[in-house]
Amino acid sequence: MTDTDIYTVEDNPFGELVFFGWVCSFYSGKTRAYLRKAQVAYREIAIGHPHFTMKVVPPVGRPIVPVIQTRDGVIVQDSAEIIDYIAANDLGERTLMPGTPVQDITALILDFIFSEYLARFNLYTRWVHYHKQESFIREQFGSSFGYTEHYEQAERDKIADVTRDRALQIIKLFGISHETHHLIDQQYRDLLDLLNAHFLQHPYLFGAAETVADCALEGALQPHLSRDPYPGMMMRERAPRVLRYTERMAQRDHDMPEYFDREPGTFVPDDNLPETLKPIITLAAQEYIPELKAAAEQFDQWAETQDIIPGQPLLPFKAERSMGKIQFRMRGIKAQSIAQTNTMWALQRVHDAFDALTQDDQKVVRSALMPLGAAELLKIRPRNRLVRKQYTEVWA
Repeated sequence: MTDTDIYTVEDNPFGELVFFGWVCSFYSGKTRAYLRKAQVAYREIAIGHPHFTMKVVPPVGRPIVPVIQTRDGVIVQDSAEIIDYIAANDLGERTLMPGTPVQDITALILDFIFSEYLARFNLYTRWVHYHKQESFIREQFGSSFGYTEHYEQAERDKIADVTRDRALQIIKLFGISHETHHLIDQQYRDLLDLLNAHFLQHPYLFGAAETVADCALEGALQPHLSRDPYPGMMMRERAPRVLRYTERMAQRDHDMPEYFDREPGTFVPDDNLPETLKPIITLAAQEYIPELKAAAEQFDQWAETQDIIPGQPLLPFKAERSMGKIQFRMRGIKAQSIAQTNTMWALQRVHDAFDALTQDDQKVVRSALMPLGAAELLKIRPRNRLVRKQYTEVWA
């Protein structure tokens, strides 16, 4: 499969790598953090720009972010795929990987779990509490389309209305209901407390240097949980060190003057995991792995009913990702969500990195993750492989 099979190439009139995203978007925030911390030279442009709507949206197949377009015109969509593309093509100055087996695999696991599991907190705090922060959220979605003559205020209002209406329709699909509101709220508070304790000791998750896991965490925290007024006030009052972390992740340098006894750019030595990170890993694994198991089982059952043709999309429409509803236990309460094709593809990235290790390194990684409950994720392996081609998941 060649690059032209995977990506579309269009003229790039900007003469530099361009990033299209929303200021209020989880995965835009994750990608933006990676571009900054990997020290990629780029320009961010609002998605209201005519180039995005006329040249980027048609090949991608839907108005979705994040998207980058390289200087050579290559269009790449999806935060994980953008990160992989930049790393594979040496477009940044830093890899954001520790370079040791335990820390590398743990960073990828946290990248995956944060990217999947924490989205529920974002949906909950923004849309269940929409009435407490309506004017701010409407402005954020409207402003993404620019403060230019190209869009009138009425058009920005329309975009805000459409986004709100769609979000309020879909939140129940992701396990957010009257029965689970208090559980999701407590899950978030528990995570905040653990993160706040960790950032007392370390500026980043794995020490004094950023990883891809930090970018995923920043994506979850900054666009929604620190900027939106309702969760932002909670973070300021309950977890001020977490708020400071979101500011640190918004800089291109390490920005860690408080940790004057630490050498910027260094990880915890000897491939160890910080002690304060371990309960965060345990909590994330404990809360998310039951849901992931249910999703993988649903995917396998659904795949048995499909006509599997290598290279063909799993679903007929790019905007469609659901393979059906799933049920799982959320702190003892029955909850439901949906199994998504992109989740299965993203899980493979962790498996592929683990499988590339030597057998000895695999044993070391398992031994480190087993007491934390995260080694179970390495066992969840759907029977059919997927790849990304032309901005959607296809059968491998």
